[in-house]
Amino acid sequence: MGRRENEEEIRTFLSILKHEMKLKPDFFVADYKSSWEVAMNKVFPNAQIIRCGFHTVQLINRALTKDLNRFSRKIYGSVIKEIRKFYQTLRREGWKGKNIEIKIKNKDLLQFRAYQHQLEKLFIESDLTRFKSTLNSIYGYLDRFDSEYAEKLKDEIKSRVPRNGLTKKNFVYFLKKLKGAFSLVLRQFRLRLEEKRKEFNTARFLLFKRPERLSTSESTFLDAFLRKYPQFEKYRLISIRISNIYHLPYNRLKESIITGIELWKEAHNDLKAAINTIRKNKTKILNFIKLKNIEHLKNPPKSVRSSPEYQMRKIKKLIRRKYGFRNKNTTKLLLQKELKCPVIC
Repeated sequence: MGRRENEEEIRTFLSILKHEMKLKPDFFVADYKSSWEVAMNKVFPNAQIIRCGFHTVQLINRALTKDLNRFSRKIYGSVIKEIRKFYQTLRREGWKGKNIEIKIKNKDLLQFRAYQHQLEKLFIESDLTRFKSTLNSIYGYLDRFDSEYAEKLKDEIKSRVPRNGLTKKNFVYFLKKLKGAFSLVLRQFRLRLEEKRKEFNTARFLLFKRPERLSTSESTFLDAFLRKYPQFEKYRLISIRISNIYHLPYNRLKESIITGIELWKEAHNDLKAAINTIRKNKTKILNFIKLKNIEHLKNPPKSVRSSPEYQMRKIKKLIRRKYGFRNKNTTKLLLQKELKCPVIC
């Protein structure tokens, strides 16, 4: 990545196009960097600015992604971290009858802490009769929980009881298997969360993909995900709504596409800021409609519709070069060769 061009360099480049090459563009496609817009307004005050479709959609999708990332961290990431810390603390300090303090926020993991606290009672029993009695009371305690993991833990403990029953010789060995039963069920809980996070990450990518670009399998996956988690449909609707500006026929484009966007109360501040930026630039975004209304540009070049990031980098290379602009035709050829799209003047 090279250094960023300042307003003075951009203005010098545009002045070459205007005064030496005698170019008078009707439109400029620009991103959201103020230095480019200021320079364009000074050198070509009559030219209209169209907000780059790629950067407009990117602005919204990045803000939506931050909101989704916050959800992922809260629901999956933080819980998985708590599970790992809980397991490491158990290995280091637990199972010794100590009342270890572990900060846990997730309600499901708090249940595991309660199970472990009950199981610790077995590690301080040296009398076999009392040990058996305590074990039976733990079975009853687990039955009180309406949880699949409580049921799994009970089954795992029972499967590890020796076939000939607990005796003075084997009940100490049984305690080691007890740790394994608890660790196994805790690991199953963590793996389930990781699978859900993986599913969420896949869906997060597909939420911002236009319907016509989804494969059959992707469409099936996304439909199933949205049926399971309908609260994420609103993210997709906003993303598609903004990208529609650059894909719908010009006679279907209206200001309400932008002005009609409504956010939910819990929306991330970055998303609110992105929507405000879109609203402030409404006129420049909808200048795209004016361009599409020009008779000989009813199907404008791809660069106007999407304007990928790499094209801006090529323009910056041209700014640094500042040579080869001998006449208008040469300049257009150079720009078209670099950008691989028509240059409208």
